[in-house]
Amino acid sequence: FFFGERMPLVSAPNLTCAAAVPDVAPASGKEDQYGSDHSSDSNSKCCAPVAQPIVLQATKLRHHVQSAVLDAEYLDQYLDVIQPCFNPQAVNYNNSSYSANRWSISCFMEYKKGVATGKITLSDDLLEVSRPLLTRCDDIFAQWMTAYKGTTVAAKDFERAQSFITRYRATGVETHLPKHIDGGDVDGSLIVGLPTRVPFEGGGLTVWDGPDPGESTTYVYGIDPGAVCFLDAQVWHQSNPVTSGERWVLVVFYRKVQDETASVQSPSGEVVSMKTHLARKALGNRLRAALRLHKNAAREDRTGNDRDDET
Repeated sequence: FFFGERMPLVSAPNLTCAAAVPDVAPASGKEDQYGSDHSSDSNSKCCAPVAQPIVLQATKLRHHVQSAVLDAEYLDQYLDVIQPCFNPQAVNYNNSSYSANRWSISCFMEYKKGVATGKITLSDDLLEVSRPLLTRCDDIFAQWMTAYKGTTVAAKDFERAQSFITRYRATGVETHLPKHIDGGDVDGSLIVGLPTRVPFEGGGLTVWDGPDPGESTTYVYGIDPGAVCFLDAQVWHQSNPVTSGERWVLVVFYRKVQDETASVQSPSGEVVSMKTHLARKALGNRLRAALRLHKNAAREDRTGNDRDDET
C-alpha cells in the first residue's frame, strides 16, 4: 500500500509542552526551498526542509499514502510531550457532514473555518509544541500537490484551516470516524500516523477513490507511525474502528490562500466577489461529493442484486 522513499525529520530531543526546540531553522522571515515563510514561528525554530521527493503510484489517484515520511523516533518523543497537553474539545456537527453529530475525541490547535469557528477554546500549548511538525507538514503537502498537480506548488500557497490531534479508543463513539469528506471549503488534507503507548488492534484508514470521478475503488491502509496520507478535496474516507488500545493521528486541513476582497468572473460572465465565488465553490463541491456517493451506492446495490440473482 505504501510508495516512495524515507524522508527523515530532524530530531528534537528537548521538546516540552511550553516550547519546541528543533535543531535547524532558516533565517526569520526567509522562505525555504519549498516556499515556506517561517517568520510566524518566532517562538520555535523550524525543522530543515524536506529533501526527498514524494513518489506517486503509477495510477494517478486523488489520494496518496506513503510510509516513513516522518521520523518515527522524533514522533515517539513528540507523543510523550503532547499527551499532557491533550484536552479534547466538543464540536457539534449539526449537518452530520462527518456522520457524527458530536465529536469530542480531538484536540484542536487551529480552527479557522468550520461549524465550531469561535466556539471552542483552542489549545495554544499543543500548537506551540507542534509548530515545527506542522511546518514540516506544510512542506510535504506542497511537495505532494506539486507532484499531483504537475505544477510547482509552494507551502505559502495554502493555509492551515484546521489542525488537530485525534485519539481513538475502543469505547463508545471513540472507536472511529465513519465515512465522510473533510468539508466543502477544504482544498486538501493530510493525516500523519503517530505512535502509541497502548498498542491497538483494528484502526487504519479506508479511502474510496478512482481515476474516474464517477467510479471508485476501496483502498484500505494501515497508517503506521511516520506514514502520511494525502487527500485531495472531496475524497471520501474513514478511520476504521479500533477494537482495543489507543490510536493517535495528526490531521491538517488546507485551503488555498485567496484574496477575498478580489473579484472573479464566473463561467457565465458574472463578476462576483471572491468570497461569493468560494462559497459557491464549496456548495458545488458538497453537491458533487454527494452525487459521487449516490452513484457508488447505486452501483454497489446493483452488484449485490446481481449476486442475489446468481444464488
